[in-house]
Amino acid sequence: MYKVLGNGLHVTVDDLAIGSGLNNTNSNPVRAEKVILRSDKHQRIDAVYYGDPSIGEWPDVEGNGLSLQRTKLTPAANNNGRFWIAALANPGFELNEAYYSQFSDEFNSLSLDNKWIWDNPTGDNDNYYSLSEVPGFLTINSYGPNDHFEDENSAPKIKEFAPIGNYTIITHLISNPDIAFEHAGIYIENSSASNWFKIIRDSNGDGVYVYNTINYETDGKYLHVPVSEIYLKLEKIDNQYSGYYSLDGSNWILVGCYYNNMKPAYMGMLVVSTPVENNFSSSFDYFRVRGIQ
Repeated sequence: MYKVLGNGLHVTVDDLAIGSGLNNTNSNPVRAEKVILRSDKHQRIDAVYYGDPSIGEWPDVEGNGLSLQRTKLTPAANNNGRFWIAALANPGFELNEAYYSQFSDEFNSLSLDNKWIWDNPTGDNDNYYSLSEVPGFLTINSYGPNDHFEDENSAPKIKEFAPIGNYTIITHLISNPDIAFEHAGIYIENSSASNWFKIIRDSNGDGVYVYNTINYETDGKYLHVPVSEIYLKLEKIDNQYSGYYSLDGSNWILVGCYYNNMKPAYMGMLVVSTPVENNFSSSFDYFRVRGIQ
């Protein structure tokens, strides 16, 4: 079984294959979210020294329960010099909270962690993110026209590679959408964005929506929740995706539940403006990922 190899995750690796993490020859590739090799320098992860990837060779290494051997590096296309690693772990290996916590972020730094990807499809300079505009929050600014619905995927997003297994994503959101179609929230999508699931605070109906998209066809459910400060939770259990909201971060109300057979590639936060020129910002207090056993 393929499992993720990551910072703080101590496993023994039987074999290793290099690829983009999404377009890999393995039947079930996974992303190594913290084990990153950069083409222009050495990288030290968990005290394991990986050598110089620029020459395309990787020596045998040992350290912290890792044994990586018989490896050559092949740069993946359009990956900004990163090599994403898929590893075969020993039977009995289990994911734990130390693993899932790597995907979380409290946004208390003034710089964005390098695990995050700023996805700005329109390239518009009016779209931006800030960690200082609201201290302790990640603020995403979205300038329309843009949207995120069915096959329309033009809104700015901050995303990371999704883990494997079952887990919840929770955020505390400050958002006040008041023009039609403005919304902000958290989402999971596959590599082509043909399948995705999200929970959002939306201007339409002044409430909270969950949307589930399969092959660019979308269905949704809604509850009227006219507040500007809210907690959102996205839960993944196998192929079942559920969205909840809370007013206090403790008592959760189900908005909707759907089945989706996608293979999650990315997860993150998005802010959608409107189909017309309009500026809309929302702020995320944190992005917390917790495993479900």
